[in-house]
Amino acid sequence: MFIASWFGINLVLGTTIGASIPKFFAYFDDASKGTNLSITAGVGGIVVTLITPLFGRLSDRSMSRLGKRRPWILGGAVAGLLGVGLLAGAGSLGQVVLGWAIVQTGFGAANAAVHALLADQIPKRIRARVAAAAGASGGLALILGAQLVALLPEDAQWTWFVVPGVIGAGLNLGLFVVLRDIVRTERPSPWRMCCPPTGWIRGDTPTSSGPGPAGCSSPCRSSQSRPTCCSSSSTTSEFPGSRPVRCRRTP
Repeated sequence: MFIASWFGINLVLGTTIGASIPKFFAYFDDASKGTNLSITAGVGGIVVTLITPLFGRLSDRSMSRLGKRRPWILGGAVAGLLGVGLLAGAGSLGQVVLGWAIVQTGFGAANAAVHALLADQIPKRIRARVAAAAGASGGLALILGAQLVALLPEDAQWTWFVVPGVIGAGLNLGLFVVLRDIVRTERPSPWRMCCPPTGWIRGDTPTSSGPGPAGCSSPCRSSQSRPTCCSSSSTTSEFPGSRPVRCRRTP
């Protein structure tokens, strides 16, 4: 179901912006369809850029009895369907932009949770093969989605959005039902930010005291020439490209 859910998310998102919305604009106002599509895609790009790291972080910290990922898979699919419903009845550029933003937000939340399952649930020995299969399913979803919309009735706008939306949401709901999710039992530390030169966001306490780098405590030992932020008192912290270091956070 992991690969099926991945396929479903790509089917909804790829088909909606790649086939359904362009088809709608071609019928709605053929002369300005390029401009309308650019505006819609631009707003959607901004939305997904903002919500992906946010929902991924919130999913990591979730303490729901349903698990860390299942609430986001379910809630994202339901919210995405609301956006699909708005698109199905859209009659203006504004309604399309709003509907697409909701679809991106909903299925973007589900997408963040499903992607995290690759590390949470897939054993390392088969992770590369599963990732490859998931990537291939995403490409297949784009092809099949375009063909699906082409086969739907020309005079039934709602089917262009509802059919791929229901298929994608249904596959995500299937994953929600069968997934044996990880349940967090310890409350996470307060959500604070420490932004090292890499640009990664960490749940650390920003400080500017000591001779260490801005936003990090001192002393810290690192095998790299660049500064490294400390995650907590007497704990190990890692950033891409550096080895684990032992740090002490300033009280």
